[in-house]
Amino acid sequence: DWRQAGMDLSIRRAELPRPVADALLRLMQTLGLRYAAIDLIRSTLGEYFLIDVNPSGQFAFVEELVPDLQIRDALVRLLEGGCP
Repeated sequence: DWRQAGMDLSIRRAELPRPVADALLRLMQTLGLRYAAIDLIRSTLGEYFLIDVNPSGQFAFVEELVPDLQIRDALVRLLEGGCP
């Protein structure tokens, strides 16, 4: 866990390139998941690498650092039956 390793990584809002977002949506459909915390790394060359798909992943610490993401609200809508 990078949070316990003392690594100083930045967390900020970002838009994924459409091909990456589409590939992640297909992966979620293939896995039969409606929610998952997905860890990605972007290289200095702009390449994206999938690290982890966690169907019960934590997100609260991310929303605390970037409140405008409103992850809790989106998850509530999802659980109520309306995809964000």
